[in-house]
This record gives sequence, structure tokens and C-alpha cells, in this order.
Amino acid sequence: REEKCFEVDDLRIYAIADVILQATLFSENGGIQAEELAEVAEVSVATLNKLKKEISTSLILKRKEGRKVYYSLNLDYLDELEK
Repeated sequence: REEKCFEVDDLRIYAIADVILQATLFSENGGIQAEELAEVAEVSVATLNKLKKEISTSLILKRKEGRKVYYSLNLDYLDELEK
């Protein structure tokens, strides 16, 4: 399957995806908030939002719990890419 997860080749995007993957797999709530993600990825929230637009919308899931928004990776989508 020839579908790209990332529209640009920017190492920051790979770092962001890696942090989201770790949060998806290991955090208690199954994701990470934008502010936490920006801090860990060492970018501003504005830059994070810009970079997130370059990641396939099929890859990142957005879940809202009250006022909090959590981002996680769509593991089913990743699995499909492997086939």
C-alpha cells in the first residue's frame, strides 16, 4: 500500500508521531494533550498545530473528554499500512 503518513520530510514530525505512539501505548488515558506533546517535542503549541496538519488525518485520533483533548495514533491504520 503506497500511502504516506507524512506529507513532508521533517524530523520534528517523526518525533511528534513517536511521542504520540508512546502515549497511545503506555499512558493511562491512551493519549496525550497538545500542551504536553509540545513540551516533550520541544516545539510551541502553534508549531505543533502546524506540524500536525502534515500528518495524515487517518493516523492521528482526537478524543475529547470534557475540556481536555487527547491525541493518539490509530493503531489499526498503522497495521493496515504494514499489509
